[in-house]
Amino acid sequence: MRKTFALAAVVTSVALGSFAAPATRSTKVPDEVFRKMTLCSAPVKISREPLKQALPAGLRAEVIRLESDSYYCANQYVAIVAPSGRFYVGGPWFLDGLKGTREEKIKAFAWSQMKQSYSATVDSKISDGLNHVVLSQRTDYGVIKTEGWIDQAGTIFIPGDFNAPGADLTSLRLTRMNRVLEHSPTRGPSMARVSLVEFSDFQCPSCRASAAYMKPVLQKYKDRIRYVRVDMPLISHHPWAFPAAIAGRAIYRQNPDAFWKFKDWVYENQSELTLFTLDDFAMNFVKDHSLDVGRYKTDVSSPEVRNQLLNSVGTASAIGISGTPSFMVNGVMLDPGADGKAIDQYLAAQLQGKK
Repeated sequence: MRKTFALAAVVTSVALGSFAAPATRSTKVPDEVFRKMTLCSAPVKISREPLKQALPAGLRAEVIRLESDSYYCANQYVAIVAPSGRFYVGGPWFLDGLKGTREEKIKAFAWSQMKQSYSATVDSKISDGLNHVVLSQRTDYGVIKTEGWIDQAGTIFIPGDFNAPGADLTSLRLTRMNRVLEHSPTRGPSMARVSLVEFSDFQCPSCRASAAYMKPVLQKYKDRIRYVRVDMPLISHHPWAFPAAIAGRAIYRQNPDAFWKFKDWVYENQSELTLFTLDDFAMNFVKDHSLDVGRYKTDVSSPEVRNQLLNSVGTASAIGISGTPSFMVNGVMLDPGADGKAIDQYLAAQLQGKK
């Protein structure tokens, strides 16, 4: 089963309880926007429901359901349109009934709904009557930062950002991800016309399965595409995923080819690994592959490496990546299809210059 972030799961469940019988104003966000959330290998039916929750003046909202046989595509979003025409698609936090300052309400919601420790800073930046928020999630490995918006009365927090009408979502994704991609394990031609990004987690069983079916695909196109693995350790679900990502990044810094062997080795032994055995497992790999143990230990302890991974999680979440494995080709989120067949077909089409 494909794991999703706790944040995504909670906001979806909140939205599920937010339907209402009376009609409300349509957001008029085109269906095409939702079809572009993920390019699906199966048919997608889109339906709209009015939103029960009262919203600040000037905002319009609907709940959008995407029904599909593919679990990559079956989803639910809240679409919100601001007075300027900018639109948001995601999972807002409804803060009704919570007491305290806006920062305290956000913190209380995160703890009550997700049992996660968040803090928020509301700054002076204002757009469409909403204040900008820097959201910080405290984890055992450091702070994951994301952003969002909150109304003056503190009734709704909108994680993520609004998009301008007609915005190119694929270009926005790539722009936001650039700094993460620069530091992520990469193979293939640096100037390749087609790039495949995989968001993955070493402890995720579905990622282990995808690693198996992606291997022949990557071998097939190895000289024609750029492949990037973005670490997305699901910290709240998988206790050794983040340390494994740290170990992998330390190995990659020293020997990129060894990293890909480490990746395979982790997935081959995934069911046997624990938080208590991972360190010895990784150290044995380092020694068996004649890597510099001292340099490996230095990189594993490096704040720079840790912060790169924390930034990876925060940035991917901000562009709407809510689970692993997830795939992006030239900025387009892609349903891999059965055993990766849809990715294979899409890569072939892109390399031939087809849309």
